[in-house]
Amino acid sequence: MMVNAAEVLRGGTKLLQDVDLDMNSKMLIELFKGAQDVQDRKKELEMMLSRFRVLVNRTPSRSGLV
Repeated sequence: MMVNAAEVLRGGTKLLQDVDLDMNSKMLIELFKGAQDVQDRKKELEMMLSRFRVLVNRTPSRSGLV
């Protein structure tokens, strides 16, 4: 949603032909995309850790580590 808002802003900067504002809006778009990537990676990591825990809990522990 924030990426869409930044893209709308960027469209306005092209209409106004403001180079500085256009560059700043490009940076905002990249920052917002990066934030979504981090959130997606975090969800993936949490899912994989959850699966790993299930596997560890199913494995008989002989060393007493679990």
